[in-house]
Amino acid sequence: MRLEQREKELAAIGASIGANCRPCIEHHIPAGREAGLSEVELDDAVATAQAVRSEAVALLSARIDTLFGHRGAAPEPAPVVRVSKARELVALGATVGATRTLCCNSTSGPPLTWGSRPRTSRPR
Repeated sequence: MRLEQREKELAAIGASIGANCRPCIEHHIPAGREAGLSEVELDDAVATAQAVRSEAVALLSARIDTLFGHRGAAPEPAPVVRVSKARELVALGATVGATRTLCCNSTSGPPLTWGSRPRTSRPR
């Protein structure tokens, strides 16, 4: 499946927020605008990514509590509901970002373009 640039930016915004990557989000919000996303679409993408990231944190926190023997009910995962393709792309990106940091450290240069391969550094 081929994605349009605006769809790639939705997924990248999700991944940026999921990974808590400030340079990435500072790149992908303007890139989303340039790709034709409206402010409403960007607001929705950010809210969706934040919700996915919060869910990931809540589920991990419950597991950590269990490992430490703390009592309490584990949170139930959010119910599955039918959503738009845009929200699915943002949620996918946020899930990837929340579970694996793809691209960041403050000295590595600009964020990766969605779909590109990470740079490898050679020893000096």
